[in-house]
Amino acid sequence: MKKREVRVITCIICPIGCKARVTIENGKISEIEDVECPRGEEYVTQERLKHPREISLQPSESEAPISQCYLYDQLNLSQKTR
Repeated sequence: MKKREVRVITCIICPIGCKARVTIENGKISEIEDVECPRGEEYVTQERLKHPREISLQPSESEAPISQCYLYDQLNLSQKTR
């Protein structure tokens, strides 16, 4: 049995703020609609799959977005080192 779900994700990459309609079937993205640019499509895909968040502990430490599932580990580590 196919599980199908449609979500709306607001893209924050540029000022347009597209409201992307994402169709998910069996846990995988099958279709992305209403996105104006390729950067928006990439953002929506990453947001749906990994939920990356950028945190800055010190300006030089944050090189790339980290997955949301590791966010609290990073925050707890930063509190212990202070």
